[in-house]
Amino acid sequence: MKKITYLIAIMLMSVSVTSCLESDEFDGLTDNKPAIAVKFPGRTYDQQVGLGFVTTGYAGNPTITYTMELDGGNTDIESILKVEGRAGDVNLGVCGYATIEDDDIAVNARSFDYTRSLEFFLTSPALCAGVLDKPNTYFELIFTIQLTNGDQIVTMPVRGIFKQ
Repeated sequence: MKKITYLIAIMLMSVSVTSCLESDEFDGLTDNKPAIAVKFPGRTYDQQVGLGFVTTGYAGNPTITYTMELDGGNTDIESILKVEGRAGDVNLGVCGYATIEDDDIAVNARSFDYTRSLEFFLTSPALCAGVLDKPNTYFELIFTIQLTNGDQIVTMPVRGIFKQ
């Protein structure tokens, strides 16, 4: 009797495991990529920011460009609806996110370069503390993007840093 109960238990467990493996549900081990994603090509590794966009010449009020492009789908970026940002420093911490731009920026293309000056960021709500008003402060941005097919995408955070 014990052997029969044991065999039935093993058969039930194998059926339940097999049914889990055949499911199309998210299993925690598989990358689930959206049909349309925003990529940020051109970033480089920097010790103070990790992977991000880097520009030099802090004293000369340089500009920094956050390049984005769509991956997948048959649609374009219609506009940038909102840009949220925060300043941060590896040693001093980070500010909270603040809306730094909520104008409707027309794009109508698959890629876009968001270019702003150091002065723009230093006078924006992204800079919450005067101690971050220095070289090697990074600015982490999140973009809300309107697509031409009517969908909206909120990007993952992307960083840029102004170096000496």
